[in-house]
Amino acid sequence: MSNASDFVIENGVLTEYVGPGGDVVIPNGVVGIQAGAFRYCTNLHSIILPEGVERISIGESGLCYGKELLYAVFPKSLVNILYNPYYSENDESKTHVANVFRSCNKLQVLFMPKEHYSALFGPDLERGNHSYLLPNFALLLQEENGLRILAFSENRGEDTLKEFVEAGNWQEFDRELINTGLRFKFKSIVRVLGALGRLCDPVDLSEENRAVYIELVKKNAKKLIPIAETIKCPELVRMLFGVGCMDKKTIQAVRKLLAASSVPEIAALADAEMEAIAPVPAKPAGEITQHAAETMRSQKETDGPDDNAGEQHTDTSTPHEQSSADAKLNKQGNMTWDLGNQTVTARFQEDFSFQLESADGKIVKSIPKKGADPEKYERAKEGLAQLKKATKERLRARKKILFEEFLSGDCHIAGDWCGTYLADPVMWAAAGKMVWAQGNATFTLTGDKIIDSAGAAYALTDEPIRVAYPLEMEPEDVEAWQRYFLAHGIQ
Repeated sequence: MSNASDFVIENGVLTEYVGPGGDVVIPNGVVGIQAGAFRYCTNLHSIILPEGVERISIGESGLCYGKELLYAVFPKSLVNILYNPYYSENDESKTHVANVFRSCNKLQVLFMPKEHYSALFGPDLERGNHSYLLPNFALLLQEENGLRILAFSENRGEDTLKEFVEAGNWQEFDRELINTGLRFKFKSIVRVLGALGRLCDPVDLSEENRAVYIELVKKNAKKLIPIAETIKCPELVRMLFGVGCMDKKTIQAVRKLLAASSVPEIAALADAEMEAIAPVPAKPAGEITQHAAETMRSQKETDGPDDNAGEQHTDTSTPHEQSSADAKLNKQGNMTWDLGNQTVTARFQEDFSFQLESADGKIVKSIPKKGADPEKYERAKEGLAQLKKATKERLRARKKILFEEFLSGDCHIAGDWCGTYLADPVMWAAAGKMVWAQGNATFTLTGDKIIDSAGAAYALTDEPIRVAYPLEMEPEDVEAWQRYFLAHGIQ
């Protein structure tokens, strides 16, 4: 918290901040902030401007050099942001909010009234050479009837951002928020807030994308309470309850955090009745969209431990998988037939195909017929066809199981997971097309190794294992896995 002695104020203008940083609340009575007032403060965690502050004047580095700034709150009274690179009263020009945070690359949340959005973000300002892209952050807009949340990646500039908000191009928004590829960079908590915003304002939201957002918010619900406390926004808590995606265990944990809050308006919600504003389905009507499935196969969390892992279960085989027992591949993924005059071996490959080899190790295109016993030849030929068909059916059934696990968040007991995927060459190959999460770690299978996102050997633990969630990954982890899958030609 801030002390009065932390501020130097002259005629209602904050001229210098001399405090220790952390969570800073500008005192009541301040009407303006002078350029350079925070230039010597590098460890701001949050800054709240109270009602009455009408203008901010910023220098070349923006509001501050505070690369640790995470949260900012602007009041309704703020109508002018002025750019003053030389700290001169005669050299001020209007600028926009992006320049306030130009040095704050860790910014996560900006909370402000919606009526000032156009004034502070508008393209009709004198920007000149001091126009910068907005950082990767969540914008919380206080509207008359509640709160609206929008998440934006690093790629979205000022003009496009304003146009996007006004036009409501939701398909593009969902594509960016879900497809966390190299083009689309979001901080983990920004994705969570963006997902919550879409669940509360589901215009053109598909059932497939809704399911992904529900899982993301449910697993990170507890992380939103400290944010609501810091920016003093009880409406964020009401939104969290309003979407109705938390189970009983999560609700109890969230209410416990609320009760312990030092912010009265947040603590008061601990025992408040906050029913869901609308029912939210736990799963989509159809399968997840193609782009969600693709990102599912290549990415993971984490901004911290999973707050709400799904149910642990023992893997069960489908009828298709059980019927494929006749395939009799050995642990190396091979099956051999005796042709009378020689043997031929089918070797299962990581791309799910089979390579045929003769007894001397030469690769052949088909079962060798010349000199073979006719009956044994026909048996081998039929066996290979059945093997290919059974493997194809098995992989199709496993794909369906993995999609369902992705949507439900179900976890495997580590021993059961190992029994399903490590002792079976077909299942090993299938698992190698995915990224898995265990605790705070992510891994995949390749060749005869288990590796993490850095390509180093990964040792499995006793913690539960689940399909990794791309929306909860840190951008660096996402990029590492994408580079891996691209380099290995995995689609």
